[in-house]
Amino acid sequence: MAGDLRTVSTCLKIIEDLNRIGRYAHDIAEVSEVFEVQGHFTKMVNIQHMADLVVDMVHDSIESFTNRDSVMARELFGKGR
Repeated sequence: MAGDLRTVSTCLKIIEDLNRIGRYAHDIAEVSEVFEVQGHFTKMVNIQHMADLVVDMVHDSIESFTNRDSVMARELFGKGR
């Protein structure tokens, strides 16, 4: 029973984190669009690269959780630091 409660609690935390990531991505997209239109700086190539990295990290995080793969999770944590 306690294990199930921990799983539910972890899922709720994951949902909260995914929501926050989505809000940040939305805000970054809005700001970068305004800056690009106003000509403050040229096309932001690094933004797309960062987005690709985040998508891969989120995918790997969820995969490690669903597969209960602690080694993969530790390796992923090392990538972000």
